Amino acid sequence: MFQGIDRISVLLCLATLVNSCNLVDNRIKGHLGRDPYEKAVFVQSNLEGPIPLLQSAIVKIEVKNHSRTPSDLLSGFSWSGLNSIWEYIGSNCPSTLAVNDSCQFEFRFHSPGEGIYQTEINLTYLENDVVKTRSFSLSAEGSFPGAGLIEKVFPINGAHWNSYVSYDDQSKRPNQQDDEACTGVGYLGCVHGGERFKIKVGTLSCEGLSLVEELGAFQWYCDDSLGLAYFYSTGLKPSKGLGDLIDSSGWLSNKVTVYKESSTVLTTELSTWWDNSVVPLPDNSGGAGAQQLLDNNGESAGRVFFLASDRSSKGYVTGDGGISIVTLNGAILKAEAAMGAITDLIKVGSDRIWIEGNYSTEGSNVVYGIHFSLGNFHRVRRVKMKGDGDDAAIFASGGFLGGFTDSIVNQVEISRFSYGFRNMSFSARRNLFNEIKVNQIGTVGIDLYDATDNALTHILVNSGNTGILLRGSLTKLVGYTVTMVSNTGVDYYLQSYFTSLLGIIANAGRGIQLDRPVNATISNFGIVHATNIGVDVYPTGGDEQTKISGALLTGNVPVLCQISGVPDGGEGIIANTCTDTGTEGSSSYSGMLSTARLGINRSLETSFVGSIASDDTANGVDVTGSASFGGISFYDWFHFENWFRSWGKDYGLISNLSAQNACSSGTCRIWDFRLSASDSLIRNRTGDGANANSPFVNGGTCPSEVDGNRVETNQSSTPETYLLNAIEIAFDDYGDDDGLCESNESCLYAPNFGAYQGHGDYSTNSCIFQDGLVSGVKMFAYPINGI
Repeated sequence: MFQGIDRISVLLCLATLVNSCNLVDNRIKGHLGRDPYEKAVFVQSNLEGPIPLLQSAIVKIEVKNHSRTPSDLLSGFSWSGLNSIWEYIGSNCPSTLAVNDSCQFEFRFHSPGEGIYQTEINLTYLENDVVKTRSFSLSAEGSFPGAGLIEKVFPINGAHWNSYVSYDDQSKRPNQQDDEACTGVGYLGCVHGGERFKIKVGTLSCEGLSLVEELGAFQWYCDDSLGLAYFYSTGLKPSKGLGDLIDSSGWLSNKVTVYKESSTVLTTELSTWWDNSVVPLPDNSGGAGAQQLLDNNGESAGRVFFLASDRSSKGYVTGDGGISIVTLNGAILKAEAAMGAITDLIKVGSDRIWIEGNYSTEGSNVVYGIHFSLGNFHRVRRVKMKGDGDDAAIFASGGFLGGFTDSIVNQVEISRFSYGFRNMSFSARRNLFNEIKVNQIGTVGIDLYDATDNALTHILVNSGNTGILLRGSLTKLVGYTVTMVSNTGVDYYLQSYFTSLLGIIANAGRGIQLDRPVNATISNFGIVHATNIGVDVYPTGGDEQTKISGALLTGNVPVLCQISGVPDGGEGIIANTCTDTGTEGSSSYSGMLSTARLGINRSLETSFVGSIASDDTANGVDVTGSASFGGISFYDWFHFENWFRSWGKDYGLISNLSAQNACSSGTCRIWDFRLSASDSLIRNRTGDGANANSPFVNGGTCPSEVDGNRVETNQSSTPETYLLNAIEIAFDDYGDDDGLCESNESCLYAPNFGAYQGHGDYSTNSCIFQDGLVSGVKMFAYPINGI
């Protein structure tokens, strides 16, 4: 035998889509050894046209032992140099290849779309005991468009609407979780699998890709971290709900198209994405009708019950988990006038109930609109509820059994009830209340009674008695505006470890009451125009350690700060003056944890857009902003040009204390609680409560007001450090959605006091965040701040 000459020939076959080879004798002569019969021979075919995106072709490499010495053996074959578009499938090669024997290796080319894709792969093997290496160049062409496929992210435990999987690994995004049945706790403890889809695009990166969904219902993001681009859905858009996915005949068909710049990359087939039964809500109106039990009729997937047109009802109670109730096309489910012993329009007694749509208890003797008596992982979304002033919109019972736990209440508007949310008691644990508007309330807008570990973000309460009453522990209240209430704006009663950030209370009997709080942290808030007291603290008799930080704004309040009881050294304020001196800009609180810069003599008469004197084009009843109370229909209580509008008394200025309480007769007026662009008191003043914040420049360095070291650390049982002037963006698959802007979250710059932080599309308006105690933040801002 001659040394240094490979005893192997390789047949390289690049197959078509049907895995066949039309070989072209395109021999490339290898290096000739001293023996002319020992040489490597390559035979490679050409593909018949490019391979469309997401389709594939088989590549076969045949290896033959061409040695003329019977004892020469080939073994130990291994390949290297493969990547995400060239996949090794397998071979029929034995462990040892004898002389004149041959075998094949198979590889699959996955087309990533338009382009030519070439890679070098290496074959390493043993010739007897000598290591040999041979290199091969594989090349293929891909093309657009391709045929895509909608897939469930969680096909086992999260395939149905209203089915959930555990969110166990908080270091990963929701779509990266394992497909395991829901066992978590907390409103983010499990993922709603019914809103989670993925599409394999197959290109090597997300650069230049965009997606258009036919129904336009879901939010999507592109991820190429695995080497190929995928689109994932994160859930419904804020403007969409379950009612946008169905009609009276069932699920609407949907599809997506992916583009690269202006070229179509792929399109999925038009199809329905769920298999839950969609059925009409049973008619139990009139006469001898009784409260109707809703169940799943033995089906494994929760049924979706819909109401297609207005109807009165004796009410419903859920018997099985996973049920959805939705009204379509503006239909209203109304409680009958005479409900008898029935106290609830809807009673929830099972887990995972989705409620959406329009509901009214007006003119009925019903006690509760929606009553949660048992269950977790509920979704109350895009709900509008109208009462007649003497009942509760949403009520929870069940005690420690858990009538309302681990749930999300999002985009809910409530008007004309005695209570908006009532007695959300021991059962109300680990819930998120986001984008809540409650107005025309007789007693309390939001009442969380002995509730634990709840987050309330983006809250607007106006025209009533008490705005927000929080009793329990570990509550977070972020971005809130409370106006025109005759009693207390926000009442913290026996609260432990609560956190409040970015609030404004305007025109109240009393601003904030801290009744025996423990380890409270309140930052950046204002109390202006009050009948009696700004901040009223009832000491615990121990060391409550209340901390007020950022800025505290006051004005037109008879008593700025009051200690109602025997001081114990932890009230967080100095009686009467708030700070030691009570002067503008002072921030010394002897013996206290507080550091807030005090602002005094504020007036908000022109800070808000305020009462409207022109027609609201979205409202059907107003004339130059006003209407007779009796003429305001269900829809007109909720339909305005923007979310910050609602009805109130017809008293002109926000400073008019006569505007307190609900408008229940005579002429009512539309109020707009956005801020005026000319305001210089609570707009663009969160840095210190007095001076204008630094400008927010798209693409530039973030304002100093949201530097990573402009932070607060609360006194929670597990302390959290967060930015003083930013609010976490909810439902973006980053962070814990509690409103506090912490490390590695996406957040909105908050230049204003209160719920209004600007308007417009913030998604393309961002700045370069400067890391500090808080780091890794993606910071956005509304492009318009003020009207």
